[in-house]
Amino acid sequence: MTVWQLADLLGVHEHQIDLDELPDLPVRVLHEIARRLDLHPADILRESDDLYALPRAHPPGKKPPVKKPPGIAHDALRLVNALALADRLMLPEELAHALTWPVKRVDDATAHALAHPAIGGAVALRGEPGGYLSTSPRLDLLITSQQTQLIAPHDDDTHQPGLARITT
Repeated sequence: MTVWQLADLLGVHEHQIDLDELPDLPVRVLHEIARRLDLHPADILRESDDLYALPRAHPPGKKPPVKKPPGIAHDALRLVNALALADRLMLPEELAHALTWPVKRVDDATAHALAHPAIGGAVALRGEPGGYLSTSPRLDLLITSQQTQLIAPHDDDTHQPGLARITT
């Protein structure tokens, strides 16, 4: 901001403004000037971008938005991800302990993930006998012939299960 622009916004003559003295003003004065001009303090103080590196979250004069806690969809995604990472089937109580959640939260996330299988992307939550939970690939993303080609036995002895073969 130039001296003329600042003077114009403050309603004073430009000779009454000395930008070299701005850094010496108390921070509260700079903030008050910025507030009255409806500006961010970095807009009137040169080279202060690092000082005001935080994003402007809301317009001046308004309260900042209240950050909402993660919703059920976020919990369901975390649950599916946790099970995909686990090396075994897990009971809801074990998941609650591992995620440091109440069992009710795990139950709610489980119900949501089962009702919305797409929430985990290519992996879906599966209910297993005995109340255990696991994940497996979603079968609705490939047609039957593609599934058959991927899981059918192959005559090629060099193919190792779990490894993709690249041909040139």
